[in-house]
Amino acid sequence: MSASKRDALTAAVALLGALPMPVGTGPAPMTPDREQEIRTREQAATPGPWESDGAEIYGTLGGVLMVDLWVGETLDVEDQERSNADAAFMADARSAVPELLAEVDRLRAEIAELEAARTTAAAEVTRSYWLEHRRPGDTTWQRNTPGIGANWSWQSREKADQRLTEARDRWPDFEHQLIETTTTVTSKAATP
Repeated sequence: MSASKRDALTAAVALLGALPMPVGTGPAPMTPDREQEIRTREQAATPGPWESDGAEIYGTLGGVLMVDLWVGETLDVEDQERSNADAAFMADARSAVPELLAEVDRLRAEIAELEAARTTAAAEVTRSYWLEHRRPGDTTWQRNTPGIGANWSWQSREKADQRLTEARDRWPDFEHQLIETTTTVTSKAATP
């Protein structure tokens, strides 16, 4: 950087204060408002793609550089190479910004799908079974075994079917049925 540029930058910082993002720390996470600003500017800009011809930036039509679709130019009289690189960067940004925004949208959708899949995959399903009985002609089922009133439950269907058979044999004057309960427990990361 030339002495005059360094002096100009020093004067600007002295006048305007520190830069909003200290050099070398990297960009801060993008806020929704900042993203919307970028989307709004991208939609309002001259349609692309753009091309650069040295330091000047032009729109294209059908892939052909159109000098009458002049967009802008960069000017660094002390460093023409950098000026040309800046113009090439800006021209490329006209196509790159919509591509990057589309990629942000795609990645967000993919994250949402993965979160949904993770939540579904993390769902733990358990089944338990218990017996109910009633006297013939009664309309209400009771949850227990006749006579002793024990409320047993089993997580094995095989074991529950055995107990149903035993209850029918032991208390033949009652109707018996097996009830299945399905419990789903879903775990996912808490959101702030």
